[in-house]
Amino acid sequence: MAVPGEGNPDADVYFYWEAPGKKEAATGRPFIAVQEQLFRSLISKKSLDDEKDVYITSPVKYYRLIVSTPTSADIAHGRIHLRNNCFIKPKVVMLLGELQHEGVLEKKVALRKEHGAIIEERDGIKYFLTVHPCCSTSIPKQI
Repeated sequence: MAVPGEGNPDADVYFYWEAPGKKEAATGRPFIAVQEQLFRSLISKKSLDDEKDVYITSPVKYYRLIVSTPTSADIAHGRIHLRNNCFIKPKVVMLLGELQHEGVLEKKVALRKEHGAIIEERDGIKYFLTVHPCCSTSIPKQI
C-alpha cells in the first residue's frame, strides 16, 4: 500500500521522514511507530496540530519487504511524486535523515557535519537538515 502523506498539504511546515515500514504500509499512514509517536508529541508541544499545521510525508512512498534501505531507483520514483506536487509551497521543510536529503534536495549531504543547518535551496523554501527522530528527540527552536 502507498503511504502518500498525512496532515494539511497547505501547511507551512513539512516533515520528510524515512521510507515507510510495515506498519505504515499496512495502514497507509506515515510515522506511526513508537519513535514517530514521540516525534508527534514533540510537534504538539510546539503548539502545532499534526492534522492542521504540518504535513508529514516521505520521498519514498512504498514499503519494500525484501530491501530495507530504499534504493536510488526508489528515491527517484518518489521524486516523481514530489515534482507532481510542485504547487505545494511550505515555508519550512524538515528533512529527517540522510535519505530525505537525497530525495528532496537531489544531493547527498554530510549529515553529521550539516545537522542543524538551514539552507534556502529553491523557491524561497527553507530546508532544515536534521537526523531521524529515533536519533533525536528535539524540534528546533526555529519552528
